[in-house]
Amino acid sequence: MSDAPTTKPGLPGTLQTQLRSMSSDMTFLGIFEIVIGAIYCITIIGAALGIPLIFAGLRLKNSAGSFVAYTAAPEFANLRTALEHLGKHFRIHKILVIISIAFMPLTTTVGAASIA
Repeated sequence: MSDAPTTKPGLPGTLQTQLRSMSSDMTFLGIFEIVIGAIYCITIIGAALGIPLIFAGLRLKNSAGSFVAYTAAPEFANLRTALEHLGKHFRIHKILVIISIAFMPLTTTVGAASIA
């Protein structure tokens, strides 16, 4: 019989500190995106951007929570969940960027017409 420990070693201190700091920033930005998305939803047209922004903020908050859980108990499932939520957050933002680029000519045309 060996005297090797049966428990998994924890994360190195610097990695734990970085993940917790990053999770705190992610939580703040997630809440910020949710609030901004809710403000956008006041108008019907703004809801087209506000609703996806709310979902992106929720995914970012969920990812932050999973990273915190991973620092407490470094299980692969926690890391996988954190990365899945983070990936969904970025996918939603990619869609929002595409929508914004698509609306640029329309807003430029409407803005120029209102000046003339």
